[in-house]
Amino acid sequence: MKLHKSFLILLLIVFFNFCSNENLNTEVSLNDCIKNILSPTDYEKFLNNEITLEPYQELIDDCLAGNIILKSPSTDKVKNSDVQSQPTTTIQTSITPAIKGFTLEATNASEKWPMIYKFENIVDESSNYNFSTTVKISSTRVEDVKLVFQSCKSTTYKFNNIDIEQNEKAEFKNVDCNQNLTIQSFKYLEIQNLTDTVRLYLDKTYSHENTQNTISGCCHELNLDYLVSEYIQSVKTYFVTTTTTTTIPPTTTTTLPKFTNKELGFYIDSYSTSDGFNSVDRFLRWQYESVSIAVQGNYSKYQLDILNNAVNSLNKNTPGVNFYLVNSTEGNVDFYFYDHSEWNKEYCTPNSSYRRYGTYDFDSSANSMSKSVLCVLPEDGYKTLLPTASSSQLKDCIASDLYLLLGYAVTGTQGNANNSKYGDNIFSMEYCNETTSYTSLDKRMFKLIYDDRVKNFKTRTEVVEFFSNS
Repeated sequence: MKLHKSFLILLLIVFFNFCSNENLNTEVSLNDCIKNILSPTDYEKFLNNEITLEPYQELIDDCLAGNIILKSPSTDKVKNSDVQSQPTTTIQTSITPAIKGFTLEATNASEKWPMIYKFENIVDESSNYNFSTTVKISSTRVEDVKLVFQSCKSTTYKFNNIDIEQNEKAEFKNVDCNQNLTIQSFKYLEIQNLTDTVRLYLDKTYSHENTQNTISGCCHELNLDYLVSEYIQSVKTYFVTTTTTTTIPPTTTTTLPKFTNKELGFYIDSYSTSDGFNSVDRFLRWQYESVSIAVQGNYSKYQLDILNNAVNSLNKNTPGVNFYLVNSTEGNVDFYFYDHSEWNKEYCTPNSSYRRYGTYDFDSSANSMSKSVLCVLPEDGYKTLLPTASSSQLKDCIASDLYLLLGYAVTGTQGNANNSKYGDNIFSMEYCNETTSYTSLDKRMFKLIYDDRVKNFKTRTEVVEFFSNS
């Protein structure tokens, strides 16, 4: 039962009238009890009708009954009335207030972690070709904050001041999210400072990430669904208002894509390797209109969802070729989710240190890929191979491995572009938990390879020369 403040005050009056003959020395007011039991933040929320007193009702009842002595000027003292010479005794009950931003049930929450308490005044400030959502954030000890979805994220906002009490207007921009974004695809809000990373989820749970382990707990109090819903709506509105089609009869102008020197360099460098496997300057891609991807073995739901997201992302950047998952024992591309002991029968090298392995065949006369076989460990195998990784790090590595294997199957690249030069991308990945989906640079490489103008080229050098001069 949720008690409103006015009802509690009335209840207190009735209580005092009833007990006036039994507890004549009671000097505790309802407000004293509430103010001492609640944390300062919760007390302010109570005054603003943002929370109810239901979770604290038992403590408040004990306080009003005189069973709890408050550390304040109105502290009750229980005297021995029969023996006047006895000294005054004080009964004190320790009350542990909720840590700011967490509920009383969040026993694992540390006072030193970064935490956000409230989002206010969310405003869509987007303009033509410039997405922007701003929000006022009340927080403590936060340095960085970002929203993370399954296949995209927001930019990271860096706080100007790292302090106990923070009130800043933050700006989030969009990184690869499109108009199909849904609240079901939201993963978590990540808040960080120099020493700690906390991830907050829509179901009010949280996890504390560090290099040793992950602490999960219940529950944070942030109105996270408010921010996520507004951010998604801003993304959808942005694409509706900035995507227009103008037809000027009787002529039609088509703008062909151009590629920067950085994008061309990223394409060439991603094929570099010391083992000589890609030393032949051969341009390869799938020349079929449709390419099937069969999935077999002991894959988890998470792995299948990630692979499905990767295929959807791929199809948006491979004009003229459609990749699709099939429930079959064999496709043009075969994904096998098996332990190392079963890799041999699928033409994969069973090295005990490998999380993934891939190989492909091609038709040299048409410069077309014709078959690809990919082996990857089931989700449980990652726990064995990476025993010190946290649960979130394991999931990130699983995702990046699947994105890389799929990219290898459709381009032939092993993703060896220089990380220091190009940053964190699937095809220039240094650590598997740093990049968990195709970046804009990865997607540009798909567009380059599957550009219809270079479909029949024979070498990568020819492709680069063509785009350099176009």
